[in-house]
Amino acid sequence: MVQTSKLKAEKLLLIVGNGFDMDLGLKTSYKSFVESKHWPCRHRLHTIEEIEAYNGTDCLNDILHENTATKSWYDLEAILAEYATSLCGYTPNCDLSNLKERAEDDRIIYEKLLTSLTSYLSDAQKSELITNSVAAIVLNVLMNSAYDIKIYSFNYTDISAFASSLGIKEKLDVTYMHGNLKDGIILGIESNMDYCPLYRYMCKEYSHNYQSRFLSNELHDAKHVVIFGHSLSAIDYHYFQRFFSEQSREGMTNEDKKNITIFTYDENSAWDIRDQLRNMNNKRLDLLYGQNVFDIIRTDGNDSDKLSHFCRAISELNSPYK
Repeated sequence: MVQTSKLKAEKLLLIVGNGFDMDLGLKTSYKSFVESKHWPCRHRLHTIEEIEAYNGTDCLNDILHENTATKSWYDLEAILAEYATSLCGYTPNCDLSNLKERAEDDRIIYEKLLTSLTSYLSDAQKSELITNSVAAIVLNVLMNSAYDIKIYSFNYTDISAFASSLGIKEKLDVTYMHGNLKDGIILGIESNMDYCPLYRYMCKEYSHNYQSRFLSNELHDAKHVVIFGHSLSAIDYHYFQRFFSEQSREGMTNEDKKNITIFTYDENSAWDIRDQLRNMNNKRLDLLYGQNVFDIIRTDGNDSDKLSHFCRAISELNSPYK
């Protein structure tokens, strides 16, 4: 008996960010983590008087506590980056010997942060999925299409397990950009930042779980790109800027154009996405729209017609089993 297999037509790159998990109904945001029992920085460790022992600046725990408790700022990686580049007391050419004890104390807090986030997300990903969510619909349509799907996930959660729960039998080809809950998560700062050398343990590329990632090349080679729930923020420009700059250059031919669809939550987040694209492509949104099949689809229910059109276009490529 000959085993059946689906004839794949073209490659499609699916990039998912935290908005994908949240659309499935999972409480995987940093805000939800901070508000949970797992958050390790619920209280300050030092009084105002004790701060003097830390060169007049707060330790990592207290910085995380203050930013989340009083400023309602939940971008943990941005907080870590700001801390490791200046708030720890570091300045270029400063005496690092004065910061060694401080850095080691902060390392304990940092490692506790990783452990706590892993525990929280391990619990969060067990929640029941919203099976009629836009994320579920899009994943089902893509995985049941004739496209050869390659997934790059910026999340730590198990997207293959989600697919199985949604009744998707196709095996997923997934690359986890920042590690995963099984092998270890990667949270921290970028190697191109001017951080204090004593805080190199926070650098993503220094993590033993970090491996080569080919997203930039995959974007360059792909004809079909779907981005779901990724903010395209400045911290990830090094993955996306080349791609969006290339797709916004003068004189593109039909062979150069790509199909690009971005899923985001609402009109405000769609504006933010356009801001990021404009920053990355030298303010040429006109060329990005005019030379590619480009669209932004909101998942809040206001773009149901666009979603239907997207699903029909994907499904029309279906090939028979052979």
